[in-house]
Amino acid sequence: MAYAIDICHKEAADKGAAQQRVADTSSQRASSCTSAGTCDLSRNPFSGAGSATMRTIAVRSGPMAGAWAVGWALKSPIFWALAVALTAYWAVFSAFIFHAYPLLLERGFDTQAVVFAMAIIGPAQVAGRIAIWVFARGVQIRVIGSLVVLAFPLVFLGLMVTPPLFPAVALIAATYGAANGIMTIVRGLVVPEMLTPDAYGAINGALAVPTIVAKAAAPFGAALLWAASGSYVSVLIALLGGSLLLIIAFWVSALLAAHRDRTVSIP
Repeated sequence: MAYAIDICHKEAADKGAAQQRVADTSSQRASSCTSAGTCDLSRNPFSGAGSATMRTIAVRSGPMAGAWAVGWALKSPIFWALAVALTAYWAVFSAFIFHAYPLLLERGFDTQAVVFAMAIIGPAQVAGRIAIWVFARGVQIRVIGSLVVLAFPLVFLGLMVTPPLFPAVALIAATYGAANGIMTIVRGLVVPEMLTPDAYGAINGALAVPTIVAKAAAPFGAALLWAASGSYVSVLIALLGGSLLLIIAFWVSALLAAHRDRTVSIP
């Protein structure tokens, strides 16, 4: 009987010690968290001693984490510059792709040349992605994006001035397709590189709101512009203006991100 009582006392003491260790650990975690609801991993006992990475992450879980991240992003000028750039990109892309066939016919290209040119766009997109994977490994996505956006005004300028010959329209279509293929990679990586890797879906969702509207409205707007002017020249001028806005906004976002990286750490 005495032996059984001793065992019970020992188990109770072990249980009490374990509870105290849990309480101490919770206290240490809480002490590393700020009143704003974030934790500094450099002071977290579980982050590993001597860690070179000091980042702040959201403590909240579930929808509040996404809402907190979107609220932070909305205060960043980089977010708004990217929103303008991506909205301009989608407006230009959508307006051109839906009007490419009649636009090219009006520019003097025959039906067969137009169909073959449009068929080049898809393979050129794949070629552009492969080229980035082979030749631009390790290059910052802001640098890639800053260079590839230059292709879009060249495409629309080319459509304004080139003669209606198939080699010319094939080259224009290949350039446009490759630039779009690279932009699909840029769009997916600008948020984690230039804003924050946290809440990727939430912040990209916020960026997508104006782009979806632009993507839907741009073909209709281009049709109205063509109907009002009676020519696709006005539409090409509008596409050129949109591509120039894309360049300016993306370059601004890249410069702001580079300046931010030189002065503060990414949250």
